Amino acid sequence: MRVHLSQLPRDMEDDELHAIASDFGAVLRYDLHRESLYKCGWIEYATLAEAEAAVAELHERRMDDWHMLIEAYVYPSGGA
Repeated sequence: MRVHLSQLPRDMEDDELHAIASDFGAVLRYDLHRESLYKCGWIEYATLAEAEAAVAELHERRMDDWHMLIEAYVYPSGGA
């Protein structure tokens, strides 16, 4: 199950995304990339419960020194 994320801080690095995502379950794969004014990415978990836990904690979360709220939602496709 994939969790798609947007409006992440421009200075977020791959290892930081992985560390945050690992709080909600085993991260199978992930990706982080730049989109105009912010970064976007996705995290893949083995179970829907892990993905839903990540969304519950990350959606509309505010990060230090960042003016945007994170957007997170579950996308049911596990395809690459």
